[in-house]
Amino acid sequence: MAESVDSVGSWPGFIAQVNNTFNLLRDVFGYAMPGGVFIATGLLSKRFSLYDIAHFLSPYHPPTWAFVILVVGACYIIGDILAATAYLPISVAKWTIWEGGRLRRGVLKPWARGWKDRWIKKDLKWVDRKLVCWLKPWLEENPTEVSAALLKARSRHEKLLATLDRRETLSILAGSTSVALLGGWFVFFYRRWGPSTILFGAGALVLLQFFTGMSHLRRVAAAILKADADLTNEERQK
Repeated sequence: MAESVDSVGSWPGFIAQVNNTFNLLRDVFGYAMPGGVFIATGLLSKRFSLYDIAHFLSPYHPPTWAFVILVVGACYIIGDILAATAYLPISVAKWTIWEGGRLRRGVLKPWARGWKDRWIKKDLKWVDRKLVCWLKPWLEENPTEVSAALLKARSRHEKLLATLDRRETLSILAGSTSVALLGGWFVFFYRRWGPSTILFGAGALVLLQFFTGMSHLRRVAAAILKADADLTNEERQK
């Protein structure tokens, strides 16, 4: 009997299993590992040590498994902040184009109608005609943007997108690790920030990620609804 394509004994099946492993461990490779690299940078700088961490937790007497969960959770949270920092330029650009367009149309343009200085209107026209027209198509084709066509392709041939998922995981790992190394050098070696400054900076980054993420979720929901409508119409036409 011929082996199934999904069987590990076949080469395509082995590749499929590797891709599935990458998908399952995306959080580990993309977030937890870079977070561990950032903590390791702090240890190398000797700003703190493992003894300090153990001494801080010693009054609570946590079991080994709880300590492991705390370490992995801390690495994951730090890695999420690192990934948000790596994607920050693209996230801000997307927010500027989509949400900033609503702000311009709803607030700035009506306010500028009666304004004596016509430079504001000229600036708004330049933003709409030059910057938005050039930047929006590029952002719509950015790999971080979810499109209805990609969702339909995933619903029909999910295995075809396994390579894309694997490359996305590697990209997240590269971006988060680069921020972990550069950010660790900046925080622990160059500026030598204290805990209060680090917490404030991390909180500001997470808050910015939340605000820009709402715009992204709105577009993802719209893409899902469009893909669902298109698939429903195709099924009715069969």
